[in-house]
Amino acid sequence: MAREPKSAKGALPWVYSLLLHGIVLVLLFAGVGFGVNVINAPPGTGEDAQPIKATVVSQDLINQQLEKIKAAEARKKAAQEAAARERQQKIEAARKAREEEQQRLAELKQQREAEQKAAAQAAAERKRKAAEAEQRLAELKAKRE
Repeated sequence: MAREPKSAKGALPWVYSLLLHGIVLVLLFAGVGFGVNVINAPPGTGEDAQPIKATVVSQDLINQQLEKIKAAEARKKAAQEAAARERQQKIEAARKAREEEQQRLAELKQQREAEQKAAAQAAAERKRKAAEAEQRLAELKAKRE
């Protein structure tokens, strides 16, 4: 195998590099159009461009709409406040009803305890009277004999 001179071997990569760069540049320039691209052009810059039509809106109309929006928001806020007041009233009524029910139950409990105490006293009184009656009966029997 014969060796090539060092200068010839070092020049070959440079030649390949220049050829490759040249081909890339030719492809880039061939693919790029230098005319106006209609797809990328801003609207209204073509040949059939129409002027933009604007509608003039009076300040009175704007103020009327603003007042309508404010009135709607005020109605919505008032409705929310009324609903909140109604909920609060229902909560208060439920709390009051619960307290009244608890008080009624406490009164019933006291009444039941009083009735039980009275019944116990009545039973004790009956026992005492029965015991007295038996004692008198025993005394009378003892006297008779």
